Amino acid sequence: MLNPWGEIEVINKIALRIQDLLALALALFSLYTAMFGVFTDVIQRSAHIMFVLAIVYLNVFKNNESKGVWPVVEKTISVFLAIVSLIVFGYTVFTYQQLAETFGRLNQIQIMLGFFAVLLVLEGVRRTAGPPITIISSIFFLYALYGNYFPGIFRHRGYSLTRVITHLYASANGLFSTPLGTSATIIIIFVIFGAFLDVTKGSNFFMNISFALTGSKKGGPAKAAVVASAMMGMVSGSASANVAATGVYTIPLMKKTGYKPEVAGAIEAVASTGSQMTPPIMGAGAFIIAETLGLSYGTIAASAIIPALFYFTSVFIMVHLEAGKAGLRGLDSKTLPNVKATFIDYGHTIVPLVILIIFITLGYSAMYTGFYAIIASVIVSVLRKTTRVTPVQIVSALVKGAKKILPISCACAAAGIVTGCISITGLGLKLSNMIIQLSGGHLIVALILTSISVIILGMGLPTAPAYILVAVLVVPALTQLGVPVLAAHLFIFYGACISSITPPVCMAAFTAASMAQSNPMKTGLIAFKLGIVALIVPFFFVYEPALIGVGSISQIVVAIITGLIGCFGLSLFVQGYFITKISPVIRLMALVGGLISIYPGFLTDIVGLILIAIVVSVQKYIFGPKNTERVI
Repeated sequence: MLNPWGEIEVINKIALRIQDLLALALALFSLYTAMFGVFTDVIQRSAHIMFVLAIVYLNVFKNNESKGVWPVVEKTISVFLAIVSLIVFGYTVFTYQQLAETFGRLNQIQIMLGFFAVLLVLEGVRRTAGPPITIISSIFFLYALYGNYFPGIFRHRGYSLTRVITHLYASANGLFSTPLGTSATIIIIFVIFGAFLDVTKGSNFFMNISFALTGSKKGGPAKAAVVASAMMGMVSGSASANVAATGVYTIPLMKKTGYKPEVAGAIEAVASTGSQMTPPIMGAGAFIIAETLGLSYGTIAASAIIPALFYFTSVFIMVHLEAGKAGLRGLDSKTLPNVKATFIDYGHTIVPLVILIIFITLGYSAMYTGFYAIIASVIVSVLRKTTRVTPVQIVSALVKGAKKILPISCACAAAGIVTGCISITGLGLKLSNMIIQLSGGHLIVALILTSISVIILGMGLPTAPAYILVAVLVVPALTQLGVPVLAAHLFIFYGACISSITPPVCMAAFTAASMAQSNPMKTGLIAFKLGIVALIVPFFFVYEPALIGVGSISQIVVAIITGLIGCFGLSLFVQGYFITKISPVIRLMALVGGLISIYPGFLTDIVGLILIAIVVSVQKYIFGPKNTERVI
């Protein structure tokens, strides 16, 4: 008997062609609104998630398996879900005015469509981001329905299915809230820009320059991974995506020069995690912070410059120390790319990135800036034959960019379910009060509780939904304790970022481990150790706004200098090595010196500098062998 789904290959090809057309339509819709202005929130966001979910469900046709009953059933169900997605959210696009005029009194058909919308989002995010966020969103949805069965402060009166669906489907606090709005406007434009930078070989420039500058140094491939990830992070903003982009080159070279597989994977994972913290294009969470607080994206990016500097400086130092411990050398300089040739061949491909930075600095909107950066990437590509893009490549970049947004958009929509259920039940206020009570009004205790919660809730989640989930629950508590609202959001954002390398579920480390053929858990533990600065520094910028660029120039300069010295001290503590192995007592001095150097205050800065100076002197002049190559 002929199997119409598995045996006839043309069906798969048609479905995938339709998927590409939907992706192209999504990209063109986004570019059109970036150029001529966005539609009403409900239209923009509904159209966006409509395309996204239809593309997600048709993705099943990439599986060419044809034997058995399940592939037929799976593909049939997926086609049905894709069609339902177009109907449910298409209805919202064309009847938004009617929905607005109901004032929360939806009819039975609208309630049914809203229920399907929730289910479609939950299944879509399961397929793109995995079970964790689906489970968490479902728990919050059930909590809104059956809160009357929960104990203690978590108890509420419980709401009917009609009330919950109405709140999620027909209000600004549910599916179509700020997270999805940010994905539908800003994030997708920057993701498409990243696709264009890739097709015009801008990534070649970053990789070649990174290896040319650091490849011949001690531990060269690892240092190149750090530098390349910092550069690539400016256009990817995703830890796992950055691992996939740069790890394919850096991990084999690190292993070749002597790094253990676990260490090679960990270095790539921790460097790639920093991509989400690296201006000018950070992770999706940074765009959501800007939209939530009503600030320009340039303000958020500027605030992240110093923490990103600390992070990558610390990782770079630890990589160097790791190479020193293992006695590793760099690559033969003859095999490395030439800086001059790289600039000649690919230097023009970074012009769009320069334009983007200038536009953001001048205060233009992120969406507008991203659009013109895309146009610029196409224009400058014609300057060299090796980078010139054809119409087919332009279409391909649009399709690839649109497909890269799928997990982010689905996660943002699922996060809307969470935030909607939190707002209707008042859970955020309850948890804020609980944190204040548990902390006894002490800020440091509240920060520790927040950090623990964001790491736990962020396990297995993409950074954006992890940030959204904790921010909704905890930011009110932090602001009540006197934390500036921007610092509170950034504190949570950095915790969400480092969840990518926090065991037992650390997606960036797992991705790198698969490429390094190493133990995922060992890789994650090493990555967490190397990236510890991202967990520590946010505690300090809560107390010292100069670390996020708030204050006088002198305050900021002093904060940068002492902070970098502090990062050096923390790196010595983590690695336990400087010229030679560091004893436990000296190692403890490095930890204390590093921490109090970052902590604001003249006295703490002086004491911290003295302690680190003692550590360096002892290691070099007492324990270090004569004529040993200096580490820094």
